[in-house]
Amino acid sequence: MAHRDAMVALRSELAGAGYSISDQSFYEQFMDSLPRSMDMFVALYDDVSADVDAFCNKFTRYEMRIKLADIRDGKEGEASGSSMALASQQPSSSRSKGKGRKRDLSGRLEKVTTIASARGAEGEKATLLTWHRRLGHSSFKTVVASAKGGVIGMQITDLPMKIPGLDACAACVAARSVHLPHKEGRSRASEYLERVHIDITGPMPVKSAGGREYLYLVVDDYTRAVYVKPLKLKSEAVEAFKAFKAVAENESGKKMREVMTDNARELSMGEMRNICEREGIKLHTTIPRHPASNGVAGRTIGVLTGAVRAMLRDSGLSDMLWAEAFVTAAYVHNRTPTRVLKGLTPFEVRYGAKPDLAHLRAFGAPCSIVEPLEKPDDRATMCFFVGYKCGGGGYRVWDPKGRDVVESKDVVFYEDGLPPPTLSDAMHALNVQYTCALSGLHHP
Repeated sequence: MAHRDAMVALRSELAGAGYSISDQSFYEQFMDSLPRSMDMFVALYDDVSADVDAFCNKFTRYEMRIKLADIRDGKEGEASGSSMALASQQPSSSRSKGKGRKRDLSGRLEKVTTIASARGAEGEKATLLTWHRRLGHSSFKTVVASAKGGVIGMQITDLPMKIPGLDACAACVAARSVHLPHKEGRSRASEYLERVHIDITGPMPVKSAGGREYLYLVVDDYTRAVYVKPLKLKSEAVEAFKAFKAVAENESGKKMREVMTDNARELSMGEMRNICEREGIKLHTTIPRHPASNGVAGRTIGVLTGAVRAMLRDSGLSDMLWAEAFVTAAYVHNRTPTRVLKGLTPFEVRYGAKPDLAHLRAFGAPCSIVEPLEKPDDRATMCFFVGYKCGGGGYRVWDPKGRDVVESKDVVFYEDGLPPPTLSDAMHALNVQYTCALSGLHHP
């Protein structure tokens, strides 16, 4: 912030002297004035908005996360490893602009990618906090239980003697709340698809990146497996039910017998009721103004919503990625031990095998995807991880430049974070930065 204020003051002085600087030109001069030690951060967070304040706010969030991590690890007052790494690099007195700067930066990106590829070879080994983030901010008790035999492909490198609570994660403290349990008045189903719970939540405060406003959710009563599908309109719920029913019945060879839902028109009347009557499916609805009687679906929505809030807050990504976050949270939920299943995962109850979690990554983790060889530009595009490709493996990543979700198998993760630069580091080279800022200015 201090560096930004100094640059703004310089711009005002120049304007008073008769030199006019456009917002776009000021943004370019500000970015070029940063030391080369910040190039990796610039590659990730420089965008087309040309907003200096927004860029500086991202720096501030990084500083806060570093301080919280140091306090948590008992390193308060010491220089963090990332800051030391940054301080050891000297800023450049000048920078090339446009394509020249981009090619220069791509060379350094290639070196970092090589290092990250080697580090990413052991995806099953990570710290307790990293696995907590990978598992959609599940409780630390659940994370430890998973590592001790609930799943395979998972190893915690710093397992503590005492398992911490959710207050060890700042994002969980801000996003999660605890609800009292609701006792069900019926017995649990004895096999897959014997009973399913269905609900819709929405409209959401903001539309998703794909224009969705609602979330359709199905929970199998026996396995507690969760299926979610973002919808543009509530009226799409019937088609979502048809799709789930067809896939679930074909995959399992079993027939759906009972549906439990609330009194929403899209879930209990019209075509939905006709389908159930035609297929011989019992359709049960909740007591009016008493949604707790459909508690399985309601509690699951609450659990996923808490996870999504924590994931979005922790990653710093836009709220319009809530749909991707919900799908990812459901994917992880199906692969974590559940109390009602006596420590088993929905995946294991459904398929009879422990899930392998070595491929999981923290939501919002910085990453790069390899571009086709025939493209003349950079070989890698910097993105953020937002989910898992359904079928065939691979990952879904958010491209902030193209503002689109991309699916790829050639993904290199920087899950532990790039060396997080700070504004105080930039102030060490203020005189040099002023020289850079003055270059290229034109008299009106």
